[in-house]
Amino acid sequence: MEPSEPDLSQPSFQSWPDRFLIFLRGLFPGGLPQSDSIILTTLALCVGVIAGFGAHLFHLLLEHTDELLRWSARAVGSGDGGWSVVILPVIGALAALGMIWLFARDDQSHGTSAVIESVALRGGRLPGRALLTKVVAAAVFIGSGGSAGPEDPSVQLGGVAGSKMGQLLRLSEQRTRTLVASGVAGAVAAAFNAPIAGVFFALEVVVGELQAALFPPVVLASVTASAVSRWLNGNTPAFTVPSYELNSAILELPMYAVLGVLTAVIGVVFIRLTFGIEDMIAKFKLSRVVRGIAVGLAVGLVGLWLPDVLGVGYGTVGNALAGRMIDPLHISLLLFFKLLLTALCIAVIGVGGTFAPSLYLGAMAGSLVGMVAHMMFPGTPPAAYALVGMGGVLVAVVRAPITAVLLLFEITNDYRIILPIMLCVAVSNLIARMLSEESVYTERLARHGIRLRDGIDQNVMDRMKVGEAMSKRFDTVAADISIRMALDLMTAHHYYGLPVTDGEQLSGIITTSDIARALENGTPEETPVLAVATRNPLVAYPDQTLHDVISLFAIRDIRQVPVVERNNQHHVVGMLRRTDVMRSYYAGVVGTGDGEIATARTHHA
Repeated sequence: MEPSEPDLSQPSFQSWPDRFLIFLRGLFPGGLPQSDSIILTTLALCVGVIAGFGAHLFHLLLEHTDELLRWSARAVGSGDGGWSVVILPVIGALAALGMIWLFARDDQSHGTSAVIESVALRGGRLPGRALLTKVVAAAVFIGSGGSAGPEDPSVQLGGVAGSKMGQLLRLSEQRTRTLVASGVAGAVAAAFNAPIAGVFFALEVVVGELQAALFPPVVLASVTASAVSRWLNGNTPAFTVPSYELNSAILELPMYAVLGVLTAVIGVVFIRLTFGIEDMIAKFKLSRVVRGIAVGLAVGLVGLWLPDVLGVGYGTVGNALAGRMIDPLHISLLLFFKLLLTALCIAVIGVGGTFAPSLYLGAMAGSLVGMVAHMMFPGTPPAAYALVGMGGVLVAVVRAPITAVLLLFEITNDYRIILPIMLCVAVSNLIARMLSEESVYTERLARHGIRLRDGIDQNVMDRMKVGEAMSKRFDTVAADISIRMALDLMTAHHYYGLPVTDGEQLSGIITTSDIARALENGTPEETPVLAVATRNPLVAYPDQTLHDVISLFAIRDIRQVPVVERNNQHHVVGMLRRTDVMRSYYAGVVGTGDGEIATARTHHA
């Protein structure tokens, strides 16, 4: 039941959420339109502003953390020499793990996966304190040189902003989910100055489907966050990319397809290596201190030799896009160690994201393929392959092909290279799905028993029994009535089929198709139903899961099955229809969310 709207003029309702509702009501003299999309888009605009500022503040935190940790390294005696590169990641790893232990030790969620789970299963509710703790921990670790991406923490900030606004204003679950998606779109848009990619990342990855109803608020939040970012940082793209074009489609497109295969393999290896290290850590049960020191030393020692693998690595990506990386051995080493260290950092420390490392790995892989292409087809710029490779690894890791294409298009602002981008992304997405069913986000959820498809938990069907979903009130037809009487009964009540019973025993099932086929073949209308009914029909049992049964509907193209007792398969106890399955599925997934903006409750919790 929808809560009644309180009298906000009373002094007992003067919390800031209620004052905000009073303000909104003042904008609509005719009354607050609870289900009007204007309210939701207004709130999405606010979330976009918060996401834009949040992404900017996170990057400022990264910069200041780097300065602070360098001062700390000098304080412990490393001096200004190169060994500070080794000390800094150790300090950052220990500090990050310490913050998580102090303020988020009971939270097992991780980055964007937690946001996806909240939208799919928890009505958009996010653990604000735990996720914000991990955002700060990510800033500390990445700022110290840790190999991880800053976009996932920014996504968490945007998601928490939308979630908390929805909860504080007591919005329905559906509206809160929309605000979470709006916050995510704003965070990605602000991080890359790419509002279109932000919209599709939120819809493809977080929501899991392209819902037209979500476009207005999500687009508004993305545009607003991008505008805030441009106001704070200037209207500059995330990367400076020279102008490229496809010189010969016939000669070059096959090389871009090869790049798609290579980037798919790299992306899948990255996913499997990350979770393989997590499994190994869980098996040996190492203490946080040991893990922090080990990872910090690994990052620092490699960074002492290959400093380009430290941190986010956007400077190295920029060099690849500018064509300044020409040593294939050096590029290969960067590719290998960046993949290894990023998997190690994310698996062990548990903060930071995979978005930026995916772009890094793609740029390195593309540079290598580009060098081969340049030798085969002089005049082909290797840097063009670096750009396209970014999209290839990104789609293999996060499985968001539209986002990958649009992000690269917004980065280049050049339509001439769109064909190689689309080809590489399509090939990479296809091969990656063949090699690994899950993305880096959904794999984490699957390990906790949550398997999402199109934003919906498929395990809902595994948890629901046929006995819970079936219709216990149903009609039957006697075996000896005529097919004309049976057809009249089904037509009157809009039945597609009915169980045929002899007394209380199930004898078969009759459908309108069976009767129509019999009449077309000249069968007399007075023929008993049992003569044309399907004998020994497919049946279901009350203790079966819906997942076990729904395949019957698709494979046999049927609309319903009788439900019988296991110890007496001729005793019908219910009918399971497609509509029953859909109703139960919706109830299990959506819960109580009604899609309307809920008014403030009469009492505060």
